[in-house]
Amino acid sequence: MKRLLPILPFFVLLLLNACGNYPVGVSPSEGTAVGKTQTAVAWTPTISPTPVPNQSKIVEWLNTELSNADDAMKKRGDKIIEQVPLTVSWMKVICYDHMNQFAIVSASWADVKSYLQGQINGYQFGARVIRGDAP
Repeated sequence: MKRLLPILPFFVLLLLNACGNYPVGVSPSEGTAVGKTQTAVAWTPTISPTPVPNQSKIVEWLNTELSNADDAMKKRGDKIIEQVPLTVSWMKVICYDHMNQFAIVSASWADVKSYLQGQINGYQFGARVIRGDAP
């Protein structure tokens, strides 16, 4: 007890100083940012196993959706044709794989229009499409 007596005034002053209302000089947005980082530091992530994807199912789903997209595009063919200016003569599509260009597919706008209007089928249109490597 005698050893705590000399340190007691120091703790009392420290306690009183902590209760003071002194401006800190930190904006509310800075305080919020600091609070969010402290929350992130205190958060413990839960580890969950990574599932093994069923690649064949994914390919099947994508193929199904792509074939449905073809029908949807034909249903809206008139609206698509309306939106394209008369000065357009070629349609080019640049194919990407994770931000890397790997191919270009191009077709004349007349062929695209014929396909959308049902004047040619997918096989005929596919034969008229020009495929090339990305520049």
